[in-house]
Amino acid sequence: MNSMKVLIFDLVGTLAHFRRVNTTTSSLTYAFPPRTTIAGIVAGVLGLEKDSYYESFLPKRCSIGIQVVTPIRKIVQTINYLDTDQLSQKRLRGKTARVQIPTEFVIADGKGLPFSALRYRILFHHNDRLLMRKLATDLKYNRTAFPQSLGSANCLAVIEKFDIVDATLKLSSQAAELSTVIPKSRVDEILPKAGTKLFVEEIVPFSIDSRRENTLTEDYLYYPGGTIWAKLHGDILTLSLEGKPFNGVFL
Repeated sequence: MNSMKVLIFDLVGTLAHFRRVNTTTSSLTYAFPPRTTIAGIVAGVLGLEKDSYYESFLPKRCSIGIQVVTPIRKIVQTINYLDTDQLSQKRLRGKTARVQIPTEFVIADGKGLPFSALRYRILFHHNDRLLMRKLATDLKYNRTAFPQSLGSANCLAVIEKFDIVDATLKLSSQAAELSTVIPKSRVDEILPKAGTKLFVEEIVPFSIDSRRENTLTEDYLYYPGGTIWAKLHGDILTLSLEGKPFNGVFL
């Protein structure tokens, strides 16, 4: 059993686009930000230079979990991009200066209400206490070195509901009610409950190297806006969130 401090904060926006690594002609999205994206978001809060933080956020130094708080769905919108090949003032005024790309986005499933808030809850722990202290201070006072987004730069986001809590990481052979996204490789048994909907996200980046190339990928199970009862091998994270017990796992 290990005790640790976990920083918790919500990423909130209207649209999200986390481009799939295996997408080709059209831009498809993951349902939630991969571990590598969350590392980039934290680096953006801290003001770390591009390509300078990959080593610091390796799994042996940093643990990251995510909860898809709101029910979600995906939509496709056609985006107009400038064709910058041989760009000129004449081409900017013509019809050939733009390229239309179908792009998939994640939005909150607001039961027919347009543009409901999309919310992801991030659980973060780092072995570097100074980094944890600075991140906690920046989040507490709503300071971010760079603007935050849900993947694509035009999917702007804000950070809400920051907290720092005591958590326990321990082995358990019993079934647990899990609120976070679950690595598929850790699942021994799923215990279905009435009304539970299981979703699978495949080939999600887990870590990258200094050349921004994927070194590991993982498949995940998740239930947006709900919980999954399952037996897992490995450690389970337990804590109290908003006065209620909360169980989850790191990605």
